[in-house]
Amino acid sequence: MVYHGEMKPKKEQSSATQKSEGPTSLVTVFDYLDYRAYLRDLYHTRKAQDSKFSCRYIAQKVGFRSASYFTQVLSGRSAMTSEMALRFAAFLRLDPREAEYLELLVLHQRAKSLKERRQYLERLGTFREALAVRVPPEHFEFYSQWHHTAIRELLFLEPFTGDHAALGRRLRPAISPAKAKASIELLLKLGMAKKENDLVVRAHAQSTTTGEAVKSVEVDGFHDSTLQLARDSIDGLPREERSLSSLTVTLSKAGRARVESEIVEFRRRVLAIAQADACEIGVYHLGIQLFPMTREATP
Repeated sequence: MVYHGEMKPKKEQSSATQKSEGPTSLVTVFDYLDYRAYLRDLYHTRKAQDSKFSCRYIAQKVGFRSASYFTQVLSGRSAMTSEMALRFAAFLRLDPREAEYLELLVLHQRAKSLKERRQYLERLGTFREALAVRVPPEHFEFYSQWHHTAIRELLFLEPFTGDHAALGRRLRPAISPAKAKASIELLLKLGMAKKENDLVVRAHAQSTTTGEAVKSVEVDGFHDSTLQLARDSIDGLPREERSLSSLTVTLSKAGRARVESEIVEFRRRVLAIAQADACEIGVYHLGIQLFPMTREATP
């Protein structure tokens, strides 16, 4: 099954964050799609090598208004601007290509619309040869279209016999044979499917999850497409084949946090049900949304 939520996985320590005595251990900006993750790894690595490399020292050299501002950037409470990114790049003595990449990371993070974020991601894609070290290709392709996930799950129910037209018609809404063929080829390339004799089957039964770096673009696009499917189901499916419900409530920040925790637990329970289920008859999508309908009141 495919998990599209924002439940934070346990942080895996990368080679970039492991201690090393030599300068070759310095992290490389091209390995990242989140500038905060880059700054955190770089700070901890440099700090381990040189105790003088402190938040106060960085603030003085880069021109941040305070040492606490840099820690707020690292924690996500504050955001860097494009101009700050270039000043930071100069402080680190990044070459022009590295500086441009860091600036793009910041612009990508600050972008407001999905279209704008995609544009920045495409520009970041010009550095793809470096990104391949850290960012799995499925982050850019697998979550880009809803039918990739649907076909992967469908392979768990029934093997693919080679008829792309029939596979396309199996989905709701149906997709073209060309799109079905592209999905099968993608799943094989990513190792999510495998060939057994003349059939294509799912490679493993484990769930997959999205990473922090891509949830802002590719997964936003995925959610956008599945929300459209949900809208289409109102007219396209009989009531007994769909379940749509919603709540409108008032919440404090603490209450919102509790609701988000409940959503995480609910998703876990649904995953457990799906994993223990037998005699499945189809692929289903469950979407859960929580968003503000008003601006927050000032205290």
